[in-house]
Amino acid sequence: MSTKRKLMELSINQILKSLMQKMHDFIKVLKYENESLDKQQISKITELQALKINLAGDIELYDEVMREGKFSRDDVAPKLRNEIKDVQNKLNSTLKENNSKLLKAREINKLVIDVIANLMAENERQNYGYNKEGKFISNKTVQRKTKPVNLNDQL
Repeated sequence: MSTKRKLMELSINQILKSLMQKMHDFIKVLKYENESLDKQQISKITELQALKINLAGDIELYDEVMREGKFSRDDVAPKLRNEIKDVQNKLNSTLKENNSKLLKAREINKLVIDVIANLMAENERQNYGYNKEGKFISNKTVQRKTKPVNLNDQL
């Protein structure tokens, strides 16, 4: 039996409780990613992508089940209604913060790459001509001042 069918057999209150747990898990992952971004631990962000995709897919599945189900607002316990709103607001604010941090990290990464590319281009332009002895030197004979760089475009 598929996950969707199993969910369809649950009451709306059971579905919402399970959904809230998924949302809390997603919030934890996003906060961990935000902390990793703050500490510039980019490699940890790549590791979290599959988990984020799975959790987002699960949340979308719950949403789909609730839309297809014949549930009434009156079927939801009032306390649970308030709890789900709180979790939704918390998830939305955490998603906005995460998006902002990812965009900043991507922009910083782009700036760093631009600086390195400009240094490399300058290095290329300056690596030919004549040395003190009057010998012609070219890019191949001059040791580079800059080191090779790998671009992490996973952000």
